[in-house]
Amino acid sequence: MARSLIESYEEPIDHERASGIIQRCSSNPRDVREFVLDGRDLSQVRAILDLGCGFGFMAERLAMRAHAEAVVWGVDLCSANRREFLRRVRSTGRSARFVDMGLTHTLPWPDARFDLVACSYSLYFFPLLVPEVARVLKPGGRFMALTHTLASQRELLRAAGISEDEGPPLVQVVSRFSAENGLETLRPHFPKVESVFYENTLRFGEGDFASLATYLRFKLMLVGEGPGDSGAHSGRPVVNVERLRELVRAGLEIRKDDVAFWCTK
Repeated sequence: MARSLIESYEEPIDHERASGIIQRCSSNPRDVREFVLDGRDLSQVRAILDLGCGFGFMAERLAMRAHAEAVVWGVDLCSANRREFLRRVRSTGRSARFVDMGLTHTLPWPDARFDLVACSYSLYFFPLLVPEVARVLKPGGRFMALTHTLASQRELLRAAGISEDEGPPLVQVVSRFSAENGLETLRPHFPKVESVFYENTLRFGEGDFASLATYLRFKLMLVGEGPGDSGAHSGRPVVNVERLRELVRAGLEIRKDDVAFWCTK
């Protein structure tokens, strides 16, 4: 791959730019964070752990709904996310802590430490951590895991003209924790699991090619190619840019469905 898995997540601005494109081109007018948090009373939540927190995409919204004295802990492998994560959470008036740490199958906190644990588009990197999540939650505590559908990831690859047979890691990674297998992963550790389906489509029309190229480059970092990369001597999948231009001119729609799993200890 042109960039390692870690390197592809080191630039917070890339994530923010992709997030902006998703919001601008989505058929669903509601922000996915507001959708999955709708009706959830977090007013008494004082200790939050955000695993794979990135630049604070979800932590900011969680903090806004939490108790005024809440502390939000963010854990991420990429230290470049520290400043933006802290800024976003602290802008809500809540306290923030950032831990630069890789996640595998253990957590350094004691039992029953947190009221709420969240994973947004990240649990597929460390699915073996689920038992530890249950351990660090207080009785009655909640775990929210937001993830993709495998179907939408496959559709993205098809739009880019990339076959799964070429071995891109994108679908392989997401398949470790997706909408399709999330219940199977979570139910052995939580007595109550609820799924919230967020239906959405990304629509790209005339004049949106630059946005599509940026979005695909971000998403396909795990593949190692993006629009504009030749890949002629790399042995990696190559995106057909002219084909993409034709699809956009005709009006391209790509499914972008997500699911949030709410678990109660």
